[in-house]
Amino acid sequence: MKKIGTILLLSVFLWINLYSQDDKVDNMQFEETPVIEERPNYFAIGAGYVGTFIFANYSEVNSLLSANKLDLPEFKNPIYMSGAHGVTGIGIIPNIRVGFFGLGGTANVNRNIGDTLKGASYSISLGGFSINYGIVLFKSFAILPGVNLGWSSATLEVYKTSKSFDWTKIDNKDEVNAYNKRAEGTFWFAQPHIDMEYALTPFLMVRANVGYSMSFLPTWKYNKEATLDNVPSGINTSGMTMQFGILVGLFNF
Repeated sequence: MKKIGTILLLSVFLWINLYSQDDKVDNMQFEETPVIEERPNYFAIGAGYVGTFIFANYSEVNSLLSANKLDLPEFKNPIYMSGAHGVTGIGIIPNIRVGFFGLGGTANVNRNIGDTLKGASYSISLGGFSINYGIVLFKSFAILPGVNLGWSSATLEVYKTSKSFDWTKIDNKDEVNAYNKRAEGTFWFAQPHIDMEYALTPFLMVRANVGYSMSFLPTWKYNKEATLDNVPSGINTSGMTMQFGILVGLFNF
């Protein structure tokens, strides 16, 4: 009986001691350390196809066609430019990406007059390098504000020709009603833009892009050789752009 009583007393003592320690634990305060979530860095290296719509200002071009009584339809639709873009990240500067690109396209209008075809074409091309800063919003999706810099050209051709012609008569002086007139301007340009990119896999990426091309310092030539003066400033390579692209390479973001 003494042993049983001793065991019961020890049990009560231990229970009281543990209960008092639980009260102390409840009264203790713990500091919470905030968890800092860091965005992953953007990195991409690759190349691929890009298609770009440029919404060129046709007002001066259409005015020229009308003033010369060419009786041609007006240019209305944006010019679609095809090209390629290669990009690579700069390891020593996180999230910075540079690239090189080239693209071009043509809009056409024409009119049939019996056996004769009259028409005009307006071409724009862009080429240069790009620099962007990548901001990863979530896994595999990033936005990249940036700018393209380089050179561009705008070419207007107006022509009248027979619908068919014999090679042996290509120097025929009797075809007095046929003509081909070409005006080409070269520019420097800057194009602020923003890319939205999504890596479908680590090796395949799609892109959507919107920007605005601004051209300046034009030099104009007529029929490739003659200096062309008094060209309206509204004939240029400026305009809003919208682009899509698909690139292959290595995309880690």
